[in-house]
Amino acid sequence: PSRWRPRKPGMPLAAMPACAPVRGEMPTIPLNTDFDIAVGDMARIQDSPVLVRFDTVTDDSRCPQDVECVCQRNATARITVDSTGTTAVAEFRTSQPQPVSVFGWTFELRGLRPARSTQSVPKPRGYVLTLRATR
Repeated sequence: PSRWRPRKPGMPLAAMPACAPVRGEMPTIPLNTDFDIAVGDMARIQDSPVLVRFDTVTDDSRCPQDVECVCQRNATARITVDSTGTTAVAEFRTSQPQPVSVFGWTFELRGLRPARSTQSVPKPRGYVLTLRATR
């Protein structure tokens, strides 16, 4: 089953004020290049109408980096992709980092920071997702 689900009809992602990048202009990302995106920020895929927004981390039970775990744990990160006003939502799982495709584009999870530790829990808006977009 697909991890993409269409969003309800309404305002396009690019028109939503809450989606505006927190820092400066929206970055343009070249194809086949790893890029970082923070929670709440958006990026445009170069030479395309495609916008990507990192929405949230819905759960984070990854093994803290300062201990040794017996079983693999997971974090789930959710993004929204907009192509000319049509949006779709996807989730990436760190324990099973499968590429997902939508609107003819493939997005691959390359990393999620910060790592967990026994000393602190990442703040909800403190996550940074590393993705790669290909055609």
